[in-house]
Amino acid sequence: PLLYFLTGRAVKQGTNKEANWRIELNPLFTTIAVVALIVVMSLRAWGSESFSSFVPQFFVDIAGFSKAEASLLSSLMLFTLAFGSITGGILADRIGAVRVMATSMLLAAPLMAAVFLLGDARAFWVAPFLGFCNGAAWPPMLVMAQSLFHKNRGVGSGVALGFVFAMGGLGVNLTGWLAEPTQLGLYNAMMLLSVVPLITAMLVFLLPARGAKPAVMPGQAVPVKG
Repeated sequence: PLLYFLTGRAVKQGTNKEANWRIELNPLFTTIAVVALIVVMSLRAWGSESFSSFVPQFFVDIAGFSKAEASLLSSLMLFTLAFGSITGGILADRIGAVRVMATSMLLAAPLMAAVFLLGDARAFWVAPFLGFCNGAAWPPMLVMAQSLFHKNRGVGSGVALGFVFAMGGLGVNLTGWLAEPTQLGLYNAMMLLSVVPLITAMLVFLLPARGAKPAVMPGQAVPVKG
């Protein structure tokens, strides 16, 4: 409701100057697409933050790693996540944000499951690819959020980052509750996380294939009404 309250439009033409403060949604985004984008960002934040938070505990308590080894595994994933973010941004400009998000999430799901199923030193071979795929999904999501607020890209960035931090924190709490021995347990809770990227990938296809084009391209003359 708050999102649509902020997107109110001026009733009459000619009031653009007075209504410039109003935030408008991209008409390419249907209501379903807006909801899908919010859910996609929330699920991605939940899976990524929970994975980063509980991987060390999983490999120490279940796989028998030392704390140093478990920390090294997490650091390895975070290191390749940075390269994935750069690559994801480059690919999004060339083949489209939707394709990059869907592909990276579809690849992340089996890789995440493999890390937990292996549960030994072989996880060090899988972790870099998982970190790369997780990182590649983030820049296209940010671009998509900016496209939703095509005239207020700063707002789009703020909304995207806000959802990441807020939903990531809530997701970690939910995963922690599920990981309790009285609930699913740590192993089953971690395996459940591997389903999250798969759901995210399916929802990505509800988003528009292309974002909004800028109203005036660089170097393009602005028509002047007589």
